[in-house]
Amino acid sequence: MLTHLKRSITRDAGSIESFVNEGLEALKDRPRTHEELGSSYKKYDELKVRRQEIFPLHERIESKNKLLRSVAGGGHEQLVPLQLKLDKFESMMDSHIQMIGEQKDVLKRNLKSRYETFLNESEKLKSKWKQIRPRDQDMEDEKKCRESLKIVREREKEILDMVKQKEKMIEEFRNFGMNEPVFQDLDDVYNDITRIKNVWGIYEEFQEDLEVLGKEDWVTFRSKTYRFDEFLSHWQEKLKQLAANESSKSSKKHSPSNMNERIQQDIESYRLLAPLFKWVRGETLSPDHWLELFRILKLPRGTTLEKLTFGDIIRAKDEIMNNSGQLKDLNARAQAEHTIREALYELENWGAGAQFVLTDYVDTKQQKIQIIKDWKDLFTQIGDNQSLLSSLKDSPYYKNFGGLDIFGIDEQKQVEIVLEGQAQIWEQRLGILDECLHLLNQIQRKFVYLEPIFGRGALPKEQGRFRGVDKEFREIMSEVASNPRLVIFAQRKDLTNMLKSMLDQLGRCQKALNELLEEKRSIFPRFYFIGDDDLLEILGQSTNPTVIQTHLKKLFAGIHTVQFDGSNQNILAMRSLDGELVPLTKKIQITTSVEEWLKELSKEMVNTLQQLLVNALQESRKQLGQTPVEKYPSQISCLAESITFTERCEEAIKGGHLDKFHAQIQQVLEKYTNVEVNTDTVEGVVTDLKYKALIMDTVHNMDVVQQLRDGRIRNIYDWLWQK
Repeated sequence: MLTHLKRSITRDAGSIESFVNEGLEALKDRPRTHEELGSSYKKYDELKVRRQEIFPLHERIESKNKLLRSVAGGGHEQLVPLQLKLDKFESMMDSHIQMIGEQKDVLKRNLKSRYETFLNESEKLKSKWKQIRPRDQDMEDEKKCRESLKIVREREKEILDMVKQKEKMIEEFRNFGMNEPVFQDLDDVYNDITRIKNVWGIYEEFQEDLEVLGKEDWVTFRSKTYRFDEFLSHWQEKLKQLAANESSKSSKKHSPSNMNERIQQDIESYRLLAPLFKWVRGETLSPDHWLELFRILKLPRGTTLEKLTFGDIIRAKDEIMNNSGQLKDLNARAQAEHTIREALYELENWGAGAQFVLTDYVDTKQQKIQIIKDWKDLFTQIGDNQSLLSSLKDSPYYKNFGGLDIFGIDEQKQVEIVLEGQAQIWEQRLGILDECLHLLNQIQRKFVYLEPIFGRGALPKEQGRFRGVDKEFREIMSEVASNPRLVIFAQRKDLTNMLKSMLDQLGRCQKALNELLEEKRSIFPRFYFIGDDDLLEILGQSTNPTVIQTHLKKLFAGIHTVQFDGSNQNILAMRSLDGELVPLTKKIQITTSVEEWLKELSKEMVNTLQQLLVNALQESRKQLGQTPVEKYPSQISCLAESITFTERCEEAIKGGHLDKFHAQIQQVLEKYTNVEVNTDTVEGVVTDLKYKALIMDTVHNMDVVQQLRDGRIRNIYDWLWQK
């Protein structure tokens, strides 16, 4: 029991001692500020409350200790020092509240002193603010607007710090139970700044939005200037909404409507500026042009295109609007120079890549020569480039354009070429190409035309001349084949004179050839029926049966082919397209003098047909329809029948027996139509064609006689018969 009692006393004494120690430690602090004073009051009140809780515990300990003395003969040894601490705590509690009261009086005096000092500072601030505060006239200048906004922001920070001090001071006055102080000067300045900030804040917001766009680099933003138009439209609508909400304040000084008007003026100014952005876009400007642009816009020294921002362009709006004419001229000059630069660059690229398109030509000796094709494309390209160059020379900026590195070489100063001189080089080069290619085109055409003729040995007197041209032409085409670039071709020395000489020599060769052909045609006029190429082939291969067969049908309408003897030296017969063979009365010998043996063939053709007609008439004169069809050609049979019909018809007219003659013709028709012909062979087909022709003529003859009968013709001189 004693042990348990001692433990209980020890536990309770520990709790009391802990409280006392904490209290003594808290009561040591002496408040020096308003906050510390409030904290001391608070701690004192807390200790006071806890002390009320501790007293019952102390009374219980005393009771337990009294019981311990009566039982054990002595009390607990820990209670004596604990009682001493409690007495000290009570003493310090009484003295602490007195000390707090004294310190409170000191702090009140300090607070009043600080208040007076604060009022003096507020008065100074107000005087200073009156001198620097923004004025209405500051709205008229953008630079002053920005400076005013900067001043407002700087003073606002200072005022906010003082307002915090003011609020803290008011709180201290309230805590001390003092009358709440008045800060009239500070309130006046704060209210004025707040009012100005509200008015000018809309302009600050406008400037902040504008600065966001202004931070973008100009190279990127110049293709997106529509965003600036959208920005202006957005603020235009925003000002309309603000104006509708502020109509009641429009007459007050510094009213938002005044600043809205200022922003509206800026928007209208920027709208006038927006169309002029095209003169500072600079897609075609060279570095020199950009430097001139920076000078016109009065941008700071050291400005580069890489660092140029949209804000730099906006800030230079006055220079842009005042110097729009200069900017327009600069862009026109830059565009023209850019066009010239691009055109010359295109010419250089074309010159580097333009080549002849070649194809193989096999001469009479079966040797291959590479010749040029696609002439039309070449002439078109050269013509287009000449037109391009001519248009460049018409540019008013052409002669004023100084140096230009058209080849893209880094060391510009060492390779700059005067544009006019470069254009003259290309003008000469294209002129040479145009002239030489037209000459070469004519030479190639004449060469391809004449080479087969002279290659077979024609015109021996002109062989030397043609061989010289042939050699030069082959040399030129060999060089073209080794390097087909047009520019290389134009660089050959004295090329124009050489080509003119070659063309002249070929012209002489062709003239001699034309004279030969005209001579042959005058001997045998049927040569006029064929072209020069066919005639040359005939002249060159006058004894070649294949060539003869090819061209005879062009010279003679009725001769499709001829029949040669076994040695192919003589023509024995002539054959029509349908295969009808007509043997010649006299064979025609083939000689190298083609015009002579063709004349003989022409005469023999006439003689043979004449003899056949005489023979056919002799056999058919007794009776109509008696000409041996198989024996004579269709032409002769029909002609003989027509002659016999005419004679017999006139006899019938004179004798008055057309009816009888009509019956005879009908009998002949029946005879012809009843003939059966085997058409399985060529001869059968030809015979069938002969009968068809006779039948057609006979039908016509019957019709003629019928008309004579109907007209009761009795005289051979009647018109019905004569027609």
